[in-house]
Amino acid sequence: MARAAALLDTAPGALGLPFADWTADRLREYLVGHEGIAVSEEAATAINTELRSATRRARSCALLRQRSGAVDARAMMAILRDHSSGRTPEEPLQAEIGGGWPSICMHTRGGDSGNTAASLVADLAADGSRLPVYWCSFYSPCLGIFLPIFVEGELPAALSAGGAASKTSGAAPKTSGAWWQFHRLSRLARAGGAERIRHVRERWVALEDEFLGSAYDMARRGRELQDAGRPDEASRLLSDYMQRNADLALELVARMLRGTS
Repeated sequence: MARAAALLDTAPGALGLPFADWTADRLREYLVGHEGIAVSEEAATAINTELRSATRRARSCALLRQRSGAVDARAMMAILRDHSSGRTPEEPLQAEIGGGWPSICMHTRGGDSGNTAASLVADLAADGSRLPVYWCSFYSPCLGIFLPIFVEGELPAALSAGGAASKTSGAAPKTSGAWWQFHRLSRLARAGGAERIRHVRERWVALEDEFLGSAYDMARRGRELQDAGRPDEASRLLSDYMQRNADLALELVARMLRGTS
């Protein structure tokens, strides 16, 4: 396996082969047919996973270099929504789904491919002037919204509700949990094609801008209350804020799922 991994680490640049875009089975076929190296299915899957990770890591670093000195929460959100294949790491942000695979924002395409499960932007405060803001998105960030989360408050119940898909049919559980609601919306949008995707994205813009405009004021107010020895009041403030935001986001999800927004 070590020889196979070393070969695949250098071969893409030398041979122009997009190994990161291959399935584990195709990797095994290549190694046996071209190099005479037999690897197990488990080993091929591990190698393939590392190749995908390396591709996405290189793309992430390139995008961060392009924004050196201007990296904020909004910039990080945009990077997490990128759909470039990573074969040209320095290319501009790619917003359109289908631009390549494995992209930073991944979408399932069957087989052994995966989908982004969740995204997080941790906006810390080195000077302590405000509380950290943790921006969280469920399932595909390019078809959802980043919610500001404060660990000093109580997380809304809907944001922590889970549930497993059916082991036999793969069907999603009947739950009001946020993750599955965003999962359904993402699948519905992609099934509806480019126009539906555009509509879903447009519906999130104003609400996400609202959250970006209010979260840091809340972070400062929460810090001030804590510094004044009023942590319980800070917790209530932040809990109510997160609950309001969750309610707004999930109501919009529900309307889009019903086709009324």
